[in-house]
Amino acid sequence: MPVYTFKSLCLEDGKTLLDDGTTKIMVNSLTAEKAEDGNLKAFLEYMNGKASKNEFVQSLENTITTYKHNEKIREEYMYRMTVEDEIRYEIRKETEARVWAEAEEEINEAKAETSQATAQALKGLGVSVEKIAKATGIPASTIESW
Repeated sequence: MPVYTFKSLCLEDGKTLLDDGTTKIMVNSLTAEKAEDGNLKAFLEYMNGKASKNEFVQSLENTITTYKHNEKIREEYMYRMTVEDEIRYEIRKETEARVWAEAEEEINEAKAETSQATAQALKGLGVSVEKIAKATGIPASTIESW
């Protein structure tokens, strides 16, 4: 088959469709000979590098050639690509910053939990609150409250 159509399906139950309005269509140009529609077959063959006299393909090729040689359209395309790249970069940068901040927060929480566990263990062994506070950096009043 030259064309495959996909919808988002829940993997857990195998039947719940995500009604988000998206449809993905995959085209396999290497199976052009199996296409029933003449325009589709000619288009798939064109994708594989075969010249075509098909009216649809000729129209498509003329449009592509026109756009390729139109400097204004090329400039607009390049501008859009640049803007999209900048947006992707900013999103990636913000995402990385958020991930690093979350990781740092988790590390700090883990350090605090470790310090608390150490302080509680030392307190249980009879080590003075002052020494525990000095060793862990936890305020003596907090250690005393445990």
